[in-house]
Amino acid sequence: MRDCDEARFYYKQCGGSVLDRDGDGIPCEDLCGFKSTT
Repeated sequence: MRDCDEARFYYKQCGGSVLDRDGDGIPCEDLCGFKSTT
């Protein structure tokens, strides 16, 4: 992924099990600037 917007697009279009490993609804936490607390 090039950026967070691209990650969100693929997450919405293709399903997010691979892009959202912790299941919190945020794809690619490292890319999108979010860190998981779990």
